[in-house]
Amino acid sequence: MTEFKTLEELAANLISKKSKSSLLYAFNGSGKTRLSMAVKEKLDGDELDQLQNKEIDEKKIFYFNAFTEDLFSWDNDLQNDWDRKLNINLESTFLKYILEDQGKENEIIDLFQYYLGIFSEGNDLRSKQQIISPNFQDNFRTVKFSKTYTAKNGNGEEERITEDKIKISKGEESSFIWSIFYTFLNEVILTKNEDQESFPNLKYIFIDDPVSSLDDRKIIEMAVDLANLIKKSKFEKATGTVHESSGLKFIITTHHPLFFNVLFNELKSDSCSRFVLEHKLHLTTGDESYHLKETSDSPFAYHLKVIDIIDEAIKENQLEKYHYNLLRSLFEKTSTFLGYGSWEEIIPESEKDKVHRRYLNLFSHDKQSVEEFPDITEDDKEQFKVIYKKFIETYYFNKDISHLR
Repeated sequence: MTEFKTLEELAANLISKKSKSSLLYAFNGSGKTRLSMAVKEKLDGDELDQLQNKEIDEKKIFYFNAFTEDLFSWDNDLQNDWDRKLNINLESTFLKYILEDQGKENEIIDLFQYYLGIFSEGNDLRSKQQIISPNFQDNFRTVKFSKTYTAKNGNGEEERITEDKIKISKGEESSFIWSIFYTFLNEVILTKNEDQESFPNLKYIFIDDPVSSLDDRKIIEMAVDLANLIKKSKFEKATGTVHESSGLKFIITTHHPLFFNVLFNELKSDSCSRFVLEHKLHLTTGDESYHLKETSDSPFAYHLKVIDIIDEAIKENQLEKYHYNLLRSLFEKTSTFLGYGSWEEIIPESEKDKVHRRYLNLFSHDKQSVEEFPDITEDDKEQFKVIYKKFIETYYFNKDISHLR
């Protein structure tokens, strides 16, 4: 465990890490947001530059934190209680870049609806769902939301109804803001992967708790997507002969055990340092200190939570591709606990089991975009249930699976 007297010392330590990503778990009130700003100030100076005055090519760091969320503010039309809209501060460099310069609003909308569990265009089930749709206006300076759903009319017949200019929930708002930042980050990574001279000064991405007000399903989806994005980013670690690493470095802080655990497991083979951060306050002197402890194992009962989430998805017929990621992580955690070198070793060598292994590999690959990954087929779902049922039975988890044939 390493002790730091100030957040500035801790920030300098994190910046100096050689690993591609640093993942920190810390309770709320531990200074995570202030840490993100301390890292930013060491790299880009001390102006409040989430309203980033620097040109985008001059930036050394982009960050997601509470200040990012403050770039969005509601106009609730208090006088008429009707024309509600979310204002967007386009003085922010990253917002101006992804919306005005790159015109990625359709990708943002697709990702936002994906996180809400809304089926993609062309899926017949979409016509039966409640659909929340963002509508960017005023040259991306405002966005208005509509809600479309099915209800019975006066004749008892079902019809589709649309309500315009609604105010969305806090969780939906969080998903929307994250969808914008994720789309921006994806664009940056794709661009830098193709041309390392693009964003020439950019070295760090700092992400602080993007999962406020979200349910467990969305938290897992966001964590898996973020991990895949980080793994996709090209990176060469500094060595004895190569004195400086190339590629982006990521610092991620969170107070949420499930978000931490998913990232912990997804990034364990991708040059990731993992820490628990403690903030201590001396009751007599008032002195603060920060303690960073590296951990090689997840401190939470992640696998039990994942089993509950998978089981609920099966019962509600809401299996998606990311559930294969979760199931594979269960195999990985179990194989590690039992002393095997890899998760494949706990799957028998029969031809049927080899098929199961291929399924777990196929659907655990990186997520590219919502459009490239259609919904899994009914056969894929049945194969998932077979693999999951056999896993629970083989390793004697205390879980009722009587609903599985």
